[in-house]
Amino acid sequence: MGGTPTATIGEVALLADTFNTYFEPENLHDAVEVLTRLGYRVSLLQPEPKNGTVSPARPLCCGRTFLSAGLVDEAKAEARRVLAAAAPFLAGGVPIVGLEPSCLLTLRDEFAAMLPGADTDKLAAQSSAFEALPGLHVNGRLTLGENIGDNGGMQVAYVAYHKALKGKEAPVLDGFTGDQRFFLGWGQVWRGLVRDEALRVLVASDPHSPAYFRTIAPVRNIDAWYAAFDVKPGQKNYLAPDQRVLIW
Repeated sequence: MGGTPTATIGEVALLADTFNTYFEPENLHDAVEVLTRLGYRVSLLQPEPKNGTVSPARPLCCGRTFLSAGLVDEAKAEARRVLAAAAPFLAGGVPIVGLEPSCLLTLRDEFAAMLPGADTDKLAAQSSAFEALPGLHVNGRLTLGENIGDNGGMQVAYVAYHKALKGKEAPVLDGFTGDQRFFLGWGQVWRGLVRDEALRVLVASDPHSPAYFRTIAPVRNIDAWYAAFDVKPGQKNYLAPDQRVLIW
């Protein structure tokens, strides 16, 4: 399955969801081929054999259908199956990718809520430390799903940016390197003004972090940001390497 890459640039683990496994397997085949031709080594997430035997187990499922019916325990069981299959890849820093948006959103949002762990706890704690107004802190648990999305999205975007350069050095424009412009572009997205009263409502009810914190929260977890701007220990937004979180 798949084409032949011109060069291997890394590995990805592909979640073969129920729909694309049974109903449209050609999507799965094409995804493997596209990723392979891009230069990735593709591994499919496989469930553990049933009852410790070599018998094939039921394919993996994100559990979203159970959640929609209020069957939380069953959804947690499916989440554990997926995490067990993903564990070797996560331990090696291999990204998990997929085809079905609802499945990926379940991995991003519901898994963290149903099965909290060290990384999600650490990311939530980072967000809770942000003070939107004096005495008013961001709710790291409320905003966790979106913060995970920002964290992973920035990592993927950074890799994609450098892949687009095809090994060439980005030019310096207006005194800024390519990496500096990449991170500045992210910051420009979140420019805005909000009244204190409105900010209090947002912090209490919005699952998104306030714009300022969305600017800084993801990048301070990315090593390349430190190199781009020569951020040093003791500076305001510095995080020690062992405190940086890379979930996806």
